[in-house]
Amino acid sequence: MQLLPSKIDSASITDRAVIVGPVWASARRLCWLCTALAVVIGCGGSGGGGNGPAIGHVVFQSFRSGHGRIYIMRSDGSEVTELTHDDSRSDFSPAISPDGTKIAFMSESVNSSFQIHVMNADGSGDVELTSDEAGNEYPAFSPDSSKVIFTAFRSGNGDIYTMNADGSNQTLVIASTSMDNEATYSPDGSRILFASNRDGGYFHLFVANADGSNLTQLTSGSYDDSSAAFSPDGSKIFFVSTRYSQNNVGDIYSMNSDGSGVVRLQNNPSGDGHPSCSLDGSQVVFFSFRSGQGDIFRMNSDGTGIVQLTHGGTNADPSFGP
Repeated sequence: MQLLPSKIDSASITDRAVIVGPVWASARRLCWLCTALAVVIGCGGSGGGGNGPAIGHVVFQSFRSGHGRIYIMRSDGSEVTELTHDDSRSDFSPAISPDGTKIAFMSESVNSSFQIHVMNADGSGDVELTSDEAGNEYPAFSPDSSKVIFTAFRSGNGDIYTMNADGSNQTLVIASTSMDNEATYSPDGSRILFASNRDGGYFHLFVANADGSNLTQLTSGSYDDSSAAFSPDGSKIFFVSTRYSQNNVGDIYSMNSDGSGVVRLQNNPSGDGHPSCSLDGSQVVFFSFRSGQGDIFRMNSDGTGIVQLTHGGTNADPSFGP
């Protein structure tokens, strides 16, 4: 995720284990790893399937077409639809606006940095919101859908910025001499949750007020924590951690929003990542290599009732929405 080499190279795949606390060692490594795993493991088939009620939609990225593209499906795995189609670029890390009308994502064209895009939920009206060469990553919407929070590298570090959903009023909110990333708002919009290695090398979870004040560290230790998301009522945080891993891959955990009460929800030696909670708080989607390739899965918010939603194509970074 956030160590951000300038370009993908063969060393990137071994720089960290397949899934680490910050899910992937960088967005560019994500592109490299997904492609490499598809070749090494072999993947085929198409998305769809799964049992259980469809209580919303899930957006995700997939390489099933040979390019990184954004897809949407119902939360039971049905009605899979490709939303982006540009072969000159790869698209990653989508997020649905809480009102269900927009999707933000990051995109990288050949020999260019990642930029933030927003499009309508049906894939139309794709607009690039950022354009600076340093790169911008991991967008997420505010609870009222009016703003996008993201990471920018304009200072040479990973800093947290916000902007209006049309790209205007880009504002530095949290500056760091290290790497702050994967920022998301609390359900009431009053707090920002993000991962950072500012405490000495490992990535851990922090919260701050929406204006960047009152920074508080939630996790610590000689392991990585990242990819965090609030439950809809703001009482819980779902996240990925390598804290008990034997091979430096991530498992999914939950904890109270103050950092207490950590519970391990999955124990999968092949690695799980990027949890996202349904709007009613009952379900969590995530991606995993437990199928032998990257696929999207759904579980109850207590970790039970796992259902596979996609079947082949190297899929990652699911996000629940209306």
